[in-house]
Amino acid sequence: MKKPTSSWKIALFTLGVVISCINATESWAFTLIETQFLPAVQLGASQSAQIKVTNTSSNNLDVVITTFNDGGARLSQTSVTILPLHTQTVAVKSGATGPLSFRATLALSAANSSVADVMMFDKTTGQLVVVLPFVVLPNP
Repeated sequence: MKKPTSSWKIALFTLGVVISCINATESWAFTLIETQFLPAVQLGASQSAQIKVTNTSSNNLDVVITTFNDGGARLSQTSVTILPLHTQTVAVKSGATGPLSFRATLALSAANSSVADVMMFDKTTGQLVVVLPFVVLPNP
């Protein structure tokens, strides 16, 4: 059996590089999504919060809402499609025995197409305590 010559080796190597570049370009073009990071939230025992995401575009928006604890472990993950100019809400609640600190990330199918916030509620009255990113609420 004949050994391949160096010109065949160079030709095969070049072909492999070209195929790799074509595949890399195609896969990169279809994975463009925006990631938004919401501020960290500290909930007291039995306190709740809501993550709200509003689609501000004129197209459907695919969103993956993921919450993490302080150690980086995933607490929950929710995948939703939000209609144009609609809002999706995900509830987060701490346990009865202790506090919960969490962060949320949003993976969006289109850039610049949503607004998001986290709202915390008082555990005894259920009234809104804070909105993050920080918004000053008027006094009643």
